Amino acid sequence: MGKLETVDRRVVSFMRIERRAVVFWLIYGAAGFVLWLVFGVWVPGCQSARKMATCKQNLHAIQLGLERYAVDDRDECYPPTIQVLVDEGYLDGLPLNAFTGQPMRAIKPGERRTRGDFSYQPMDDRSRSPIPPGNPENVEIDSYLLTLY
Repeated sequence: MGKLETVDRRVVSFMRIERRAVVFWLIYGAAGFVLWLVFGVWVPGCQSARKMATCKQNLHAIQLGLERYAVDDRDECYPPTIQVLVDEGYLDGLPLNAFTGQPMRAIKPGERRTRGDFSYQPMDDRSRSPIPPGNPENVEIDSYLLTLY
């Protein structure tokens, strides 16, 4: 019976080692899963949110340029295009799109857009309708719609 007790001890000892290994691999796997969540899902999401916040800040700079233009204009009207702000010194240039690294694009309705692009749509308050590009009738631009994509 002495040999049987020795075998039982070996089996119990092996089971203890095996349990430790299982616990180790469970912890190791859980740590790997947490790292994947942080660096595979959460961090890229934060980078995208940071880029969008930068684009919103840049759009706000454009909005301030529009408002300064309207205050300085005798008729208190907004410009027909964003390029007027750059040409007349209300903006140093179009701010950079954080997603592309290129200047932000003012897109027209129906044009293909990417993240960080924006649209500027001059409006006529009297008719409550958008003013077509080029402003052929020299309608006063009383308001505008500025949209970030």
